[in-house]
Amino acid sequence: MDILELIQASFDKYTNNELKIANYIINNPRQFCRKDIENITQAVGISKAGLIRFAKKLGFNGYIELRYEINRYLISNNTMDSSTNSQSDLIKIITTKYISSIEALNDSLDLDVIKKACQDLATVNRSKVFGLNKAGLAAKQFCYRVLNTYTEISHAIDDTALILDTVRTISEDDMIIIFTNNDNTGFYGRYSDEFSQTKAKIMVVTFADDLKFKNDVDYYFALPHNLMQYGTFLDLQAISYVFIEIFVSQLAKINGDK
Repeated sequence: MDILELIQASFDKYTNNELKIANYIINNPRQFCRKDIENITQAVGISKAGLIRFAKKLGFNGYIELRYEINRYLISNNTMDSSTNSQSDLIKIITTKYISSIEALNDSLDLDVIKKACQDLATVNRSKVFGLNKAGLAAKQFCYRVLNTYTEISHAIDDTALILDTVRTISEDDMIIIFTNNDNTGFYGRYSDEFSQTKAKIMVVTFADDLKFKNDVDYYFALPHNLMQYGTFLDLQAISYVFIEIFVSQLAKINGDK
């Protein structure tokens, strides 16, 4: 079912304002993608909040993600008019999707939890950072950025044998930080007991909502993974980097207040 069919399939469930939005999109999909939210709400006669609620009712995170999907539909079905610049469309699609994912961080992150994790990182004896495969890049970036806050941290470890060797030297005064997209190799799940036995603080940054060892860690940050929603090739690590900037900014504030 494409996006226009999805909108049409729910006609009997819409409020009067939602019907206005649905009819506008179906009759003017190109204009919906090209106008900003202020122009759309004025044209339809609804509020910004109403448009956002409509998008969420369809299962999207918000207006930006809905606009992206309609844009994607138009391009994939070759329904954009001849005046449309294909390169501009590509730029808009990619930037819009990343913007949507970054905005979703507002709903998925709790600043109080980030503050507590930062406080632990600032006071533990040692911190060890692990990241395998693509997540290893985020782990290395995390260490680099943390060092800029004058917080002691080890180099990121991206080898399974070295990770296990390191875990066996960790004590309850230390902190373990794991970056993993979804633990698709099952490595962290297999050795979660060894991690827990250290009694160290454990922080996980992932794109999986519910890894099987989720309840065994102190901090579990599940980042938005809607870049994968339509099988796109876009790299999730950019979202990891934004999370790192949020975390490091809070860590710098804590260190500055000392």
